[in-house]
Amino acid sequence: MMDFPRNVSLIINRVTSEDNKYYCCSVRTRLRRGNTATPIHATQVVVVAASDQVFEVAQPELTSPNTDGSATLSCSYRPPYDTDPLWTDVFWRVGSPSGIYAYHPFPEMVHSSYRGRTELRGPADLHIKGVDIVDHATYYCFVLLKFCKGNNIMDSMIQYGNGTKLDGNGSLESRQNYDVLTVVLYVGIKNLILFILVTLSLLYLKRRRLQSDGEPEIYLQPLES
Repeated sequence: MMDFPRNVSLIINRVTSEDNKYYCCSVRTRLRRGNTATPIHATQVVVVAASDQVFEVAQPELTSPNTDGSATLSCSYRPPYDTDPLWTDVFWRVGSPSGIYAYHPFPEMVHSSYRGRTELRGPADLHIKGVDIVDHATYYCFVLLKFCKGNNIMDSMIQYGNGTKLDGNGSLESRQNYDVLTVVLYVGIKNLILFILVTLSLLYLKRRRLQSDGEPEIYLQPLES
């Protein structure tokens, strides 16, 4: 348990593929009647490994905030061939594939620093409102596909992208353009300084030559006794 009895959330350590199951929480209160409360829905655990590329989830390497102080992080996915998912769930985590949730279909799972500020745009894009410096991190898009295998038999596949870094210093394309511009300016300034030095050197040598050509010649002769 996470914090019994205040928080009876279940923590499973050293998760393996054998833990791919549905889990249902049942709470029995110690009253006269001994009432038992159970949720309507269960929680499904789906284990994913980074090397299990069951389908493709694509994210840009870098993005920057919008002019209105928000940010939209793109995420696209391609289901496996010859499959027709019944439905899709999308999650976004921050910092690492096991980090806190920036977005989750169940709002109570979203970390308090993102709660009320994130939403999905389109099938899987993450939109963050009121972006601050603390939001500049790497975000991972998780896509969960659910399939029907038979009568009341469900199967799931989950995959996540390589992560998108939210950086207020600009997008990858603008940063590359900035780097190119920096190199061009550096080379241009360097060549200009070299040109000025060469020109000043030539002017100095020319001036010295003119001075030497204009000076009278002096001959010294011994005096006759």
